[in-house]
Parts: sequence; structure tokens; C-alpha cells
Amino acid sequence: MDAQQSIHRSVAVLIERGMPFERLQQASWINTIEDRLGFPLPVALRALTMTYAFPAVSVGDVELFANLGDWSEDDLTVAPFKDPHLSKWFQANRRIQFARPLSGSYDPVCLESRGKVSTAVELFDHEDILLARKKVKSSVLSTSLEELLQRAAA
Repeated sequence: MDAQQSIHRSVAVLIERGMPFERLQQASWINTIEDRLGFPLPVALRALTMTYAFPAVSVGDVELFANLGDWSEDDLTVAPFKDPHLSKWFQANRRIQFARPLSGSYDPVCLESRGKVSTAVELFDHEDILLARKKVKSSVLSTSLEELLQRAAA
């Protein structure tokens, strides 16, 4: 099953449970985000954000940034870029912050852009990045965005 099918199947279950995902006709703001990043969104995140609109929503142990294209503080158009120091590091390392921990921690939840390959959902230690440490620690929260959504839908 490809990323699009997996995302669609999981989101369908989440919609049945009353979660606020709505089908999109178009998401022109995604191209703007990709232009700003300088690389395409990770395949699974692109599949989710090009297909569904949603406010900031809790999925498992994270809160996904909103995907409404309304340029609000919690929207994917703004939230990943709010901290210029973190944003610069993520761009240099082909990662995008797309969520935050439900715990309220400032540590960013990210995906790496690697073409058509799904990548792990990682939680980064923001202090390692801000203090320009040589070794930046991350923890894998899920093997992929698809798996994160599948667990939430289970």
C-alpha cells in the first residue's frame, strides 16, 4: 500500500470517530511552503496535506499543525517557520516540523524529505540545535507518518 492509500484509509477511520478532517479540492499553500523550504514535503505529509484540511489536531502523542492555509500561528504555513534558528537548521537538513508534542515541550516533531521514501517521525532536542551542538539528538516517535496515523486509527 502506498503512502496516499495508507493516509486515506487511516484518516477515513479518524473522520468516522469525529475528528475534524475534511477533503480538499486544492491546497495551493502547499506549493508556497515547498518553495519556502527549498524542497518538497515528505511524501506522506504531502499526501495528507494535499488531500485534507484540518485544524491543529491531536494524533497519538503529538499535535499536528493545522492545514487550513489561513496563515494562523498554528498553521503549517506559519508554525514551522516561527523560530528562525530551528527553521534554518531543519531546512539545511531537509526536515520540516509538522507537529509538536502534546506535553507542551518546545522540542519539534519532524519528518525528513527523501523523495518517495517515507521517513520516521522524529522528536528533536531543540537545545541541541539552538546551541549548535555537533550531535543533535532525536528520538523516533513512529517509523512513519503513515504508521502514526494507523496507530491513532486503531
